[in-house]
Amino acid sequence: MVKHTNSLWADKRFPIENYHKFLSSDGNPDLIEIHGQISRDFEAQSSGEYFARSLAEILETQRLDGCHEWGILWSNILRELGIHSTYIQGVNIKWLKQHACDWDGNGWRGHVFLRADLPRGSVVFCSTTARQVQCVENAEGQRVVDGSFVVLFEGRGPDEFLACTQNGINRLLRPLVRKWITENERSS
Repeated sequence: MVKHTNSLWADKRFPIENYHKFLSSDGNPDLIEIHGQISRDFEAQSSGEYFARSLAEILETQRLDGCHEWGILWSNILRELGIHSTYIQGVNIKWLKQHACDWDGNGWRGHVFLRADLPRGSVVFCSTTARQVQCVENAEGQRVVDGSFVVLFEGRGPDEFLACTQNGINRLLRPLVRKWITENERSS
């Protein structure tokens, strides 16, 4: 019997035990197999906007609305498997280049990734595909994920980021936009 770290798993139609079978004997999970199980257990759709529901709401509806909810679910599944993960919110670099100077605080483009600290080492992967990606520091000292996203937020889990309403996200995004404008003015 699995001891749950979150009581939401204990009495739901969604059995976390289905995911334990994807752990190898050395404790490394098969992320692609877990992604496949998530896809079988949940209806996924792209929301096109940031509105993250709680884990309880995700489990109740068995629906994932966008990458942020995939990230919430992944973080909790990994925690249940005994694996520390970090929730990473990226902002699309192309969007920054096109809209930094005229951004009015409404709308933005981004994507959620996760870093999992596995027995074989740390890996960063896409929340919606489980595809492993690179996270590197660019010449400006910014961390860039998958070559296209500047890290906006990185935390122990989605709980920290969930506290962010759209206004909270804007508070995080404004300094990044200002920095981007300043750096581009210097390079012009």
